[in-house]
Formats: sequence, structure tokens, C-alpha cells
Amino acid sequence: MELYDDDPANFRIEGDSVKQYLGSSAAVMVPAGVRRLGMLCFHDMPFESVILPTGLTAIGFQAFLDCKDLVDIVFPETLREIRGEAFQGTPWLRERQAEDPLVIVNGIVADGSACTGEVIIPDGVRVVTEMAFRGNTKITSVYIPDSVQLMGNEIFDGCDALTRVSLPAGVKGIQRFRNNYCIVRQEEK
Repeated sequence: MELYDDDPANFRIEGDSVKQYLGSSAAVMVPAGVRRLGMLCFHDMPFESVILPTGLTAIGFQAFLDCKDLVDIVFPETLREIRGEAFQGTPWLRERQAEDPLVIVNGIVADGSACTGEVIIPDGVRVVTEMAFRGNTKITSVYIPDSVQLMGNEIFDGCDALTRVSLPAGVKGIQRFRNNYCIVRQEEK
């Protein structure tokens, strides 16, 4: 059994946020008390497995970008935010996309870059993370359920085939839509 590196000395931690992993273990356990993973904090690290602590609430922008060996992540129930492209370039993301192109973690759409055609986000999803569908030229329409409360920036940038987005009436945080598609509020249907 692989021993997990949970030595706080191997993490650059500021306040309650991991800024960088300094170790070289294949298995990492983020220390207890950490609430956030900072931007690019594990970028290009060689580990295969990571356990995130109970109490962690946020994963930063591109936190695991290009972790080419990462296949296993244990998420705590306390996770409420995943920033854009957090898992880009990882085998973990490719495996999730093979199971379902709409990658959802703890009620958060973390990635939709492998989706095609009409996308129906399931009821119960609370957040669509920034850049979730960015650059996806194969989606044509997206239905977002009433359960979604927050949508991040640049979700549909570069989605050139997208012609329709159906939004719930109460969704917040919709910013920077640059495409020419029809936004339909659900009460207008």
C-alpha cells in the first residue's frame, strides 16, 4: 500500500490555502485545516493519487493542470467551488469524460469540454464552473436546471456551434458571454 505524503513541510501553505506542493510522492494527502487549493498549486506534479481533506471548500484555477499521472482524487463533501480548467491534462479527467462527457463533482459542473449536441445539465447541479464548455465547438444547445444558482465566467467562449442556452430565472453570476446564441429564461418558454 502506497504511503500518502501528508507532511505539512512538503506544502507551501498560506493561511488556509495550499499555494504549492514541494514534495515528490506518488500519493498525496492534503493536510487537515486546508480550505482552498490555490491556482496552479499542483501544476505538472508527478503524483497518481490525492486525498483532499474534509473542510476543503474550493479548488483553484488550473490547480491540477497537466498532472499527467493523476488518476485518483478523493473529494470531501465540503467542496463547493471548482475553478476553471482545474483538471485539464489529467488522466482523471479523461476517465471521467469517458464515463460521462459532462463531468460533475459534488453538484458542480467541472468540465463539459467533451460534450456534443444538446447538453442537459441534470437537476441538483448547483454550480457551472467558469470555462466549463469553453472552446467546445460540438455543443448546439444547453439546458440549465432551476437548481443552478451560480455560473462562472467564459462558460461558453468559443462554442461556435452553440445556438441556444436555456437558463433558470434565478441564476446569478452569468458574465462575459461572447457568442451569438439565444438565451432563453425558463419562464419565457
